[in-house]
Amino acid sequence: MANFIDPPTGRRISTTTIDVPVGGTTLVGLWGFKDQSGKPLTIIAGPYVDVTLVSETGDTRIYQLFGKTLGQTTRVEAENSTGATWDWINAAIVQTPLQTLLSAAKSGKLAFQNGSDLRTLNDIDAGRSKVRLSNGVTNLLTTLLDAGQLGVLSLVRVGQGPHGEKDASGGVVCRAVDISSFRGAPVTLSDRGKAIDVVTSLLKNFPAGSYDLGFPRPVGGPTGFDASSDVFFSVPDVETAGRCYAGRIAVPLTTMLEPARSAVSTAMAHSAADFNLLYPDGLNHLHVKVLGD
Repeated sequence: MANFIDPPTGRRISTTTIDVPVGGTTLVGLWGFKDQSGKPLTIIAGPYVDVTLVSETGDTRIYQLFGKTLGQTTRVEAENSTGATWDWINAAIVQTPLQTLLSAAKSGKLAFQNGSDLRTLNDIDAGRSKVRLSNGVTNLLTTLLDAGQLGVLSLVRVGQGPHGEKDASGGVVCRAVDISSFRGAPVTLSDRGKAIDVVTSLLKNFPAGSYDLGFPRPVGGPTGFDASSDVFFSVPDVETAGRCYAGRIAVPLTTMLEPARSAVSTAMAHSAADFNLLYPDGLNHLHVKVLGD
């Protein structure tokens, strides 16, 4: 009897629903693709999916499903020569995570302060760029958008640390984002209480994963510091400011200033995420590096 399978794992997916990106493809396998007479089964799909045979190895055929109509779910069946269904799956036509980000930007729910970031995302979606967002960054942004409006100060900066690192394939991967607002509240230190509220609200809504965090400070640059206005970590002198600017500083949570320390500790305890390195960073944003890919 035939079984639909997930090609990478061989796991049976019969009678389940799988996601197929609109305008994109998903691979499925059919193990035992011949009937009792040795004739190959025929794949029948509804109007919202195109099916193409990709390869055949042993008892398994691999098919490519192409999603045509967003929001639709259609059945994909393996039938024998008499029209009897031997196995089936449902294909749900969904947006890719990147398409979700672009839709959010179009609606205004996701705001980029740097217009080049939106152009880069459009280029990635159209296959015109060697840049990609890491899965962790994409998951972070889409998860935060589920919770409310999001502002991004900076995302892709090729050659500038985790914002744009070369990968093994010769491309560039972005593993960091500078967040400037969340749920309509800006990441600014002009009001200490509001600054703590927006940062802790962000941390509570992080998805599972491991992160380095650069907390906002009242001034930026290698010589900029104003210890009297610090809210999260103290930057008391030029030497410390220079280390912040160069990204060569990490400090324990126990040295965070109160009342931020208590609020951040509570938010982290109630977050699905794990937090690794913490440090003072720059003006009016929370810097987030997502560890892994």
